Amino acid sequence: MTGSCPIQDPENAELLLAYVDRKLDQELAARLELHAECCPSCQRLLDAQRAVWEALDSWQPGAVSPGFDGRLMEKIRAAKRRPLPKAAIRAGQVATLFLALLSAVLLRDPAKVMPRLQNQDFLDAQQLEHALEDLEMLQQLEASGTGESRRPTTL
Repeated sequence: MTGSCPIQDPENAELLLAYVDRKLDQELAARLELHAECCPSCQRLLDAQRAVWEALDSWQPGAVSPGFDGRLMEKIRAAKRRPLPKAAIRAGQVATLFLALLSAVLLRDPAKVMPRLQNQDFLDAQQLEHALEDLEMLQQLEASGTGESRRPTTL
């Protein structure tokens, strides 16, 4: 620890937490204790951190209710049996349509398309993000057209 107060020096702020966690060597811990005796701010922080650690050490989790594991497994099995949401099916249909159109373009005249594809960079993250936003917008439009109100799904 340099001569500055750990609370005011961001590089030394972790020293206070390490001290309370008993991770400092004896020499540095002794120097911090001396500092804390004359620095009310550091002493308050050390006292508060000690209180937190003592509370965490004394905490005991509550008992799990009987049959909890069985109920949890049943909910997991039920979730696996549920059909896919309409949004996931629609996303699959859109992806299939896109791939079919792309295949038709490539198969129609691959010599014209391939040189252009080789000179371009592949999709970057921003292009992918825009495509996903467009897909969400289409889902919102579809939901509003049918009178349903649902939030867009995130991927």
